[in-house]
Parts: sequence; C-alpha cells; structure tokens
Amino acid sequence: MARLRIAGQSGRVVMHAPFLRTRFLAGIFATAAIASACAAASDPAHLPPSAAGEVDFEKQIRPLLEDHCTDCHGDDKRKSAMRLDTVVGLLRGGESGEPLIVKGKSAESYLIKRVTAENKKERMPPKGDALTAEQVALLRAWIDAGAKMPGEAEAVASLKLKTDHWSFQPVKRPAGVGIDEFVLAKLRGKGLTMSPAADKATLIRRLYLVMHGMPPTPQEV
Repeated sequence: MARLRIAGQSGRVVMHAPFLRTRFLAGIFATAAIASACAAASDPAHLPPSAAGEVDFEKQIRPLLEDHCTDCHGDDKRKSAMRLDTVVGLLRGGESGEPLIVKGKSAESYLIKRVTAENKKERMPPKGDALTAEQVALLRAWIDAGAKMPGEAEAVASLKLKTDHWSFQPVKRPAGVGIDEFVLAKLRGKGLTMSPAADKATLIRRLYLVMHGMPPTPQEV
C-alpha cells in the first residue's frame, strides 16, 4: 500500500515510489482510453456507407425524422433547443452550438454522430430501437449530396442576424496604431481637437497630485 510522509516544518508531502508509479500508469491508461474513444467517434469506418442513388428529402428524410426525432425535437417539445421538424431548425442546430449538418461531410455532422453513438446514453433516439443501418445510410447520402431541402434559401435568409449593434459588426482595422488614434478619432467625430501639450511645471504638479495627493512646493518644481 502506498504511503505518504510529511517532511519538515514546511509540510511538504513526500510520495513513495510505488504511489508515483501507480499514478503514472493510471495516467497512461486514461490517456489511451480517451484517445481511443475520440478516434472511434471521428472514424467514419464504423458508420454504415452512404446509400447509393439520389435521396429525396420530402419522401425519405422528412418522414424518417418525423418517425424518430420530432417527439423530442419538434413543435411541442424542443430538447436542447433543437427542432428537426422545420428547415430553419435543421439549419440552426441546438444549444450545443455544433452544426447539426455539415454539408458534404456526413461523418462530421452532429446529427450522424448522435444517431450512431456507441454510448447508449448519447445515442439518439434515446428510447426505442436505434436507427437501422439503411436509415443511417439514407441520412448520410442526403448530407453528402449537400443536404438539399425545399425552402432552404428563405430559411437561410431568416437566420441572418439583423442588428446594427456595434458588437455584431465586422472588425475593421483602425487607420493608425496606438490608443491615441482611437481618442483622436472620437474627438474628430465630435469636432474637437487635442489640448495643447502641458509645460513641465504643469506635468510635475499633476504627477504630485496623483502620487502624493498634494501639490509640489515651488522648490520641488
């Protein structure tokens, strides 16, 4: 059994070699397990291949989503702030912030990751049977072909942010460099100019007031 010893008045903890060796090996195994899980999640080899032929959204994809997804991600219930019953909802995604669909890359799409998750707690739908390989193949083929949906242009337009708030505007590089350029820009915008440079006596007085809270004597100036 690993033991700990307190050495000296500093309270420094001295760990025996067996304890350090155990911690080191545990760290290696944990790292290997995490790497393996990440590789499995991103490796498309475990996914069913995309279905051959053209996939029709209205005839094949929408019914599939309605049968397996919209009970939890529809108009009545919107788990994770996600809707799969509308084109806008499919484009917007949910509260995770990860795009639900990555057009042309089904293996990277959040939708495919969730319906094929090996962990049952993460796999969708949470209740009932998982999607069949044929159903996943249809979803993959649809996404790989560009995830085309009727009314997509209008949905995209409705999702565009409409605000003139400064924090949402494109970042523009200022004309000059340094904080003075920002100050000057604001002054010019209000029709003002910089005050003339202060003389040395004034600067010394300001420094004393800031550092000491009292003005300097004439001798100190």
